[in-house]
Amino acid sequence: MELSPDPLHRATVLAALLALALCLCTRRSLQAEKERLDQIERDLAETALLAEQRARILNALID
Repeated sequence: MELSPDPLHRATVLAALLALALCLCTRRSLQAEKERLDQIERDLAETALLAEQRARILNALID
């Protein structure tokens, strides 16, 4: 694809390409953030289960 010699057309095409690149980067960043938040949610659920187990063990030892 050849760029037009017209500076305005070139600027328009480059602006569109930059906007597309920004959208793709933002999407990847949001996807990575969602994956991190999902992992945090799984870790918190696991921690809650472990805390409940420890509480039951402690209660059994105390009783």
